[in-house]
Amino acid sequence: MPSASFDCRTKQATNLPFGKDPIQFHSTTRQHRQSRAILFCQRTIARHIDNTQREALQFWHTHQQIESLITQGAGARAIHQQAHSVTQLNAPSISSCSNSWPTLRLADQRSAARFPLPVARSVEFLSTAAGEWMIPIAIPSVPAESILVASFVTPGSITPDHQFRLRASSYEWPLLPVPSMVGERPDQIPVNDAVSTHIDCWHTRVALDDPAIQLVIHTQQAPEEYFIAISCRPLAIDLPALPITSAIANTPQAISQMTAEEPLRRHICSPTSVAMLLPGIAREEVLAWTRDRATGLHGSWALAARAAALKGCVATVELHSDWSTALTLLRAGLPFAASIRFADGELQGAPLASTGGHLVVVHGVDGDTVLVHDPAADSDASVARRYDLGQFTKAWLAMRGASYIIAP
Repeated sequence: MPSASFDCRTKQATNLPFGKDPIQFHSTTRQHRQSRAILFCQRTIARHIDNTQREALQFWHTHQQIESLITQGAGARAIHQQAHSVTQLNAPSISSCSNSWPTLRLADQRSAARFPLPVARSVEFLSTAAGEWMIPIAIPSVPAESILVASFVTPGSITPDHQFRLRASSYEWPLLPVPSMVGERPDQIPVNDAVSTHIDCWHTRVALDDPAIQLVIHTQQAPEEYFIAISCRPLAIDLPALPITSAIANTPQAISQMTAEEPLRRHICSPTSVAMLLPGIAREEVLAWTRDRATGLHGSWALAARAAALKGCVATVELHSDWSTALTLLRAGLPFAASIRFADGELQGAPLASTGGHLVVVHGVDGDTVLVHDPAADSDASVARRYDLGQFTKAWLAMRGASYIIAP
């Protein structure tokens, strides 16, 4: 459907507004009028689609009718009227007062059945150009001083090249493409002060009302198996309540990042943690898929999930404000990777004195201790650690609270 295609990269470069109704803009050709009407439809879905399969099907039925109108040579007015009917979907109202909201998970039926946490629904892939697909995803309002993260994988195959873009008001904030190219840093292009981008997540400085996330995928065929996760929480929180029950998962592999050569060994906690969560997989197998070409780093959250999916797993990057989801995972037998940070002396027994960002594997809560495999240990034999529950909770959840969840 070439007439309906559009490329937001132009808007990234020029910071053009996207929120206005394209039909309001004058166009001198019939094709342009039709194309702008389709753009209106695509943007409408990002604002009005409900999280139920029934209403999702309603939208896509409407979209098929629009395609039919184009085929029949209908004018822009008829197309616009059909597109405008999408706004009549009875989407539920979502309070903008909440400081966080549950992780939104979208997946095909088979991938959803493999994951231990609730999945909202499946999605439809909209073809926007040859070899390009787009999914507009409406999300709840995002409060100021929040962190927002999104991940996409196709389990059991190489996850196609893709990019997430956050949209609100008249602006768009792109994350780094996955995978990226050398010198490709759209996340460093200044848009405005409302949101800052950080390779694989967004930080909001002001509240975003009526936001949407757009996932653009580059592949010839729409994926049959996929998993999308979108999480939001305050960037920093007070210490949450500590768990009062124990939960111990399967013991993961014990792999030290420090057995690699210098200087690589000091920068591969993320792929090492992923390898520990993949039984029988060596660290070097994961390393090959986690180096970000734009930054030269191995710490990309999105690339970590992509590497795990290549090994056949369903993998997500998710945020946590407390232990509730983590305990569900542990009770299901699944260890997970946690992103932690702490100052000198704040995590006793850790191989690092302090860190601004480090990945470890959590495989249990046992009384007042957390069972952890810390890849910063000097050897595989010393990776297993027990950390104080209160100290670890602060290190993990006080800031960001990110995790890798990998289901076989």
